[in-house]
Amino acid sequence: MSKIQWLPNLEVLKLLNYAFEGPSWNTGDGQFRQLKFLKLQNLDIQQWNAYSTNFPCLQRLVLLECYYLTGIPDEVGDIPTLETINVDKRNHSVVKSANKIQEDQQAMGNYELKINVIGFLRSLR
Repeated sequence: MSKIQWLPNLEVLKLLNYAFEGPSWNTGDGQFRQLKFLKLQNLDIQQWNAYSTNFPCLQRLVLLECYYLTGIPDEVGDIPTLETINVDKRNHSVVKSANKIQEDQQAMGNYELKINVIGFLRSLR
């Protein structure tokens, strides 16, 4: 992962079906400079540590079937370009953290961030 984040033109990253190994992902000081779409699906990740500076252009975040994930990092809500977060309703911790991010944004006057709770499995590109 540390090498992927330095790809200068990477705009879409989909980590699917155990493509990521280990219980945690710490993005550290690296940046996904042009990343606009991030999808994590069917991973056994438990902890995700990230900062708004790691994803300065992120517009859409999709988290599906990550049943062990304890939540979305709070700082993801500070990404100024973030428009949508899609989450699987079966992970209550992720749904709760997505809703908290939206509430925090609304408290600051940003009503543009949309949270979509997916009730059944469907493909999101």
